[in-house]
Amino acid sequence: NMYLSEITGHVFDSKRPTKSLYWDGQEKIIDGQRKWYTPLKTKDGKYPFNVETNPAGINEMSLCMTNEIEIKGVAYDDFKKRRVLADLPFPVQTPGWNWVGKEHIITDLSDWYYMKNRK
Repeated sequence: NMYLSEITGHVFDSKRPTKSLYWDGQEKIIDGQRKWYTPLKTKDGKYPFNVETNPAGINEMSLCMTNEIEIKGVAYDDFKKRRVLADLPFPVQTPGWNWVGKEHIITDLSDWYYMKNRK
């Protein structure tokens, strides 16, 4: 089975990844079942893969197959990364639908951002 980090989408081959730079030990791991997952940041394109089986059955038959998968669009395509100032989070535009009425979540961080309450 393949396992996925619930928030980051990192892919693991163990339900309890031990030594990993991508898992802090706290984030929930989801069972991805018997499917193959590419990391969320995989670029668009065609990716070749091989499938090989061990000999099985009385005739010890095996299979070696080569194919490719095409990835079009990934989860991060919908996100834009930019620096945000706490006192002016949307300088040249109105907030997107998911931020309308919630601007205070960022603007309330202004004192912390500028370290105004520093001792």
